[in-house]
Amino acid sequence: MIKGLLDLGRRAPRKKELVSPYFILLRACELIEVSCKKNGIELKRVTNPELPQILVAWQEIEQVLINCLVNAVNAISEMEHKPANPLIQVSARKELYLNGEMVSFTIQDNGPGMNAEVAEKAFLPLYTTRRTKQGTGLGLTISQRIITDHGGTIHLESNPGQGTKVTVRVPVGKV
Repeated sequence: MIKGLLDLGRRAPRKKELVSPYFILLRACELIEVSCKKNGIELKRVTNPELPQILVAWQEIEQVLINCLVNAVNAISEMEHKPANPLIQVSARKELYLNGEMVSFTIQDNGPGMNAEVAEKAFLPLYTTRRTKQGTGLGLTISQRIITDHGGTIHLESNPGQGTKVTVRVPVGKV
């Protein structure tokens, strides 16, 4: 927890490189697959290996995806009445905007969802709904900082009983 707090304030220069979003998504999914299987959750990947490369410190983007995936696994696995087919879907796609191209990563689950008050606080440092279950309240805060540092955005949509969707957008890389 202390390391997370210190990292939150640290702005160390990172080596950015052009990398495939497909590569990052696959690595993050590989690291979370065992946890999904253990909890009876289907992990579905929807992406295209031909996406444009992004200029990022790829381990940091991978960390963001893993943070979001772990949140989804925890939310579903801790439900009193789980959905008939627990599912986390991870996708990546290219989006076009007036100011350029973005790669959009989406992590969507059919877990318990959050009410508006909880969703509004989700990115605040040290805010957690899992205090009794080892939650630190730093995962989304750190994720938001990482994505902002990469010129991107992270957005959360959630409704009670309807699951949660996190969308991370990062600009397409140019050297």
